[in-house]
Amino acid sequence: MATVESGFSIVPNWVIRDSELTTYELLVYMALLNRANSRGEAWPSLSLLQREARASRNSVIRAIKTLTDRGLLEVVRRVGVDGSPQSNLYRVHSTRGVVPQGDGVVPDRDGVVPQRDGGSASQGGGSASGGPEVLHTEVLPSEVDPLKDLSRGALDVPGPTPEQVFDEVWPRWPRKDKRKPALEKFKRLAKTEDIEMIGAAIARFGDAYRETTDAQFVPHLVTWLNQGRWDDELPQARGGNEKRMTHLDVIARMEREEVDRETQRRGEAPAIAELG
Repeated sequence: MATVESGFSIVPNWVIRDSELTTYELLVYMALLNRANSRGEAWPSLSLLQREARASRNSVIRAIKTLTDRGLLEVVRRVGVDGSPQSNLYRVHSTRGVVPQGDGVVPDRDGVVPQRDGGSASQGGGSASGGPEVLHTEVLPSEVDPLKDLSRGALDVPGPTPEQVFDEVWPRWPRKDKRKPALEKFKRLAKTEDIEMIGAAIARFGDAYRETTDAQFVPHLVTWLNQGRWDDELPQARGGNEKRMTHLDVIARMEREEVDRETQRRGEAPAIAELG
């Protein structure tokens, strides 16, 4: 449920309780819900969703795909009279098992929707006087029904290249050697796998390794990719044992550092011990 005039939206409990949705996916869903009209339709640009969801462009695109796959969202491509692409129209599903039905009224590329009384309403901007700001209105071709003829869930947005995804996540991996073979393996995986999903896993695992494992015990990224370990559990205790394990790790590290300092004072080689 969304109330654009009052500036708030109500997210259904069954959506919030969906444990498979990430924080970014919930933020994108809420941003769309807050923009939706009474028919559950919204047409914000990706840049607007980035700002309102506090997420990167790639994160927004991934969130839209996940929300579409889970039936929380429909994405409809739109074109103008000259065939030029307009911002996507999104149908937000806020009632479980119920798909909102549009009445064929489609906003133009500036977010302007023709009203039955001859006026118009805008989803964005606003004039200095507080009224809706109407730049211009484009009528979609009568032979094109974007709410019916175009496929559901279609995203007319070019995805990032494997090199772009790799360059973004490489700094998150603790071990910096063997970059070239890791990139080559990543590019080969791009032919059969979702590289943005794997890239997100590299970032998560890299952060987890950095917090829990000495760099010398972190696998090379190319090895990690060859073994297909992006679906493994993170190397971090979860749930009720998280604080206890973290506390023990800190104590073990302090004891090891004390042993190393004592060894160095005696002129011996430092001890190397892996945390258990």
